[in-house]
Amino acid sequence: MPLDQPYEANLLVKKYVIDDPFNSRPFYIRLFTKVPGVYVFHTACGNTYVGSSQNLYSRVIDYFTLSNLKRDPRKVNRHFLYNGYNGLKLVIYVPIKKLKKDDVIR
Repeated sequence: MPLDQPYEANLLVKKYVIDDPFNSRPFYIRLFTKVPGVYVFHTACGNTYVGSSQNLYSRVIDYFTLSNLKRDPRKVNRHFLYNGYNGLKLVIYVPIKKLKKDDVIR
């Protein structure tokens, strides 16, 4: 499915596609502070990084903080340090309701 298409699987999640996540940080604070969900980074060179958090704003903003990138040795942080954020796309999935294990398995 193309990333620019709306996606709502059985209305369980809401999908947000952010084409310029580095410069869209004010957008995050409005929608994702203290909100749980899954985030997916798609890099210009074709790499994908998937993560989840109970506070999406706090987790995602860490990827744009130089001190955090230098301190944390994860592969995605090394990628951002050496390649920057050009061509980066961020997709965020937020549950519309509290999901149970059975909801996900269906």
